[in-house]
Amino acid sequence: MLETVLPWGVLNFESVSINTMVNRVRWTALEKVMNYWHSTTFYEPGRRTEFERLLRQHFHTHTEFVNEKWVMMLEMTHARA
Repeated sequence: MLETVLPWGVLNFESVSINTMVNRVRWTALEKVMNYWHSTTFYEPGRRTEFERLLRQHFHTHTEFVNEKWVMMLEMTHARA
């Protein structure tokens, strides 16, 4: 989407800025990660067994699972006439 929106913004606005942030979400239980994944557009029922196996393996040596959600905002000001 950036490849479409950024050129359009540069043509139609005098000022375009890009801001990003990272939202780190931490879970301490396998069930909470599974529930989150199930509610996302990334969920694939055919991969559930393997994903759960990998999570169990992860939690065997780690106390939490961290998911990083990257967010980007394009701010456009001073529209061109």
